[in-house]
Amino acid sequence: MLQKAREGDKVWVIINHVKGDKRQQFEKFIHELFWPMASKLPAEEPRVFKQTRVLHPAAAEPDSTYSYIFYHGPCGNGWKLRHHCASR
Repeated sequence: MLQKAREGDKVWVIINHVKGDKRQQFEKFIHELFWPMASKLPAEEPRVFKQTRVLHPAAAEPDSTYSYIFYHGPCGNGWKLRHHCASR
């Protein structure tokens, strides 16, 4: 069951800035490769993907990029960030 974050819970917010001419490629990667591969991960990891949402942009940013927001929460105490997040 999907848990909702409550006040005081730790959450992740990751923003991906995508160039306008790469939107279709990015969305195809997210929906046809990235999310489907989650079902092939061991034990705890699929739960992480089920608690992650992606918000698609409604319009371009002033610099002509599109911001996709990945939101995950709540992050449990035993959850290992290093396994699921690439550093910037």
